[in-house]
Amino acid sequence: MAGIGFELKKIIDKDNIFAQARVYFMSSLITVGPMIICITLFLVMQRLLKNLGASYANIQIFNAVIIYSFLISYISSNGISMLMSRYISDCIYAKKSGCIFESFLGVSIICSIISTIIMSLLLINSPLNLIIKSICFMITIILSLIWLEIIYLSAIKEYLHIVSFFLIGISIVILGTILGIEFLNIPPIYSALLFSLAGYIFIAISFMVLLYKVFGIKDLRLSNCLKFVCSIDKYYELLLIGLFLSLGAYFPNILIWLTPNATLVEETFRIASFYDVPSFYAFLSVIPSVVIFTVKIETAIYPKYKDFYNFVRESGSINEIRRAKKILIDTIILHMTHMIKVQFIASFACIVFGFKILPNIGFASDSLEIFGILTLGAISYISMSFLILMLLYFDARKDALQVSLVFFITIVLFSIITVIIGQEYYGYGFFISSLISVVFAFNRINNFFRIIEYRTFASQPVFQIDKKGFFSRIYNFFNKENNKEV
Repeated sequence: MAGIGFELKKIIDKDNIFAQARVYFMSSLITVGPMIICITLFLVMQRLLKNLGASYANIQIFNAVIIYSFLISYISSNGISMLMSRYISDCIYAKKSGCIFESFLGVSIICSIISTIIMSLLLINSPLNLIIKSICFMITIILSLIWLEIIYLSAIKEYLHIVSFFLIGISIVILGTILGIEFLNIPPIYSALLFSLAGYIFIAISFMVLLYKVFGIKDLRLSNCLKFVCSIDKYYELLLIGLFLSLGAYFPNILIWLTPNATLVEETFRIASFYDVPSFYAFLSVIPSVVIFTVKIETAIYPKYKDFYNFVRESGSINEIRRAKKILIDTIILHMTHMIKVQFIASFACIVFGFKILPNIGFASDSLEIFGILTLGAISYISMSFLILMLLYFDARKDALQVSLVFFITIVLFSIITVIIGQEYYGYGFFISSLISVVFAFNRINNFFRIIEYRTFASQPVFQIDKKGFFSRIYNFFNKENNKEV
């Protein structure tokens, strides 16, 4: 996250219970806000539509539109999110804040095009009417923008505005749907989709205005909006890491959609509610560890991280460097252990209460079993994700790429195996893959810490050579008048 850890540290340093509570709340909204909104609204709207008399077919259409829009937007934007987070950090460090908003416009265009192409392939032969198709396109594009905006918002401190926009957007969706059905006599499916779109549009526009106020520049040049692609040459690993993690997380869902157990909605969408809904609940269960990581680990590690590299840069003695290294590693282990313990307790509570509560809202026994195994798998998945972020914290990009690649390969392999074995094993592919990957991640970060001094010194080039890679040459070819600046 580009700056969120450092800004939260300023709040948490106030050392009072209200500041602590505020920082946890703000962190949760910034780090997992979009996912909470998408998943929670998806689950709430199901119950709301049912209570308002919507037909089962309409509820299925709504579910399919939201699920596909969520996944397409998440994968298309998350693939580039880590790269953009690094680019934003570099811009802030170099005091080139004007490049930040330009890059946002550029990456938004790219993700919107990708989302549009994928959705077009899906809907090209669909019998759905033009209104629903149009809403599908718009929700997918708007969600892509919101995912991207969160990356940029992590660099600023407008927490109150961010929270307010989220809450207003949620209110628009829920209250608007009720108003449309009960008072405006809008058909349930159209009311739900239109006001969902309205809520997302409000959030996206509000965030964009906020970003422009902070990073906007008067002499905006469209030719500079794609300048960030040059960073792919240097940080291509980040692009692949984001892509492997996002594709891997939802590969089991996509694979199960292709099985006979899935339901075909309006000859367009294949969904498997018995798996999709439990997977959403399982990912919600890891919110505690996400918040703890953002607040505690990033804010606690940074001072130790800074001390270690200060000794390295300022010619500290070997004993000083080793002592700073030990303190740094001990701090990381302490907070990672604390986070995992809290997540185990939270996941255990989710499973216990879930098995009691979820049947009351329509969960069948097979969905309950899937929820249980996915919740356990989510512990390993989120721990692996944090270890990848820790490796990236120390610029160990190739190690982090290896971990994400292991996860992607194993999730594909074990998901296919479990689908072949039978429905009773659905979810085990994600669990086994995440477990293998987190063990591998621990191995990589342990090996890195053992030779961190060597990696710190030996990884630096003797002479800094500014090479122009493939993406830089492409950018310069189409932007010849500014190629001297790249």
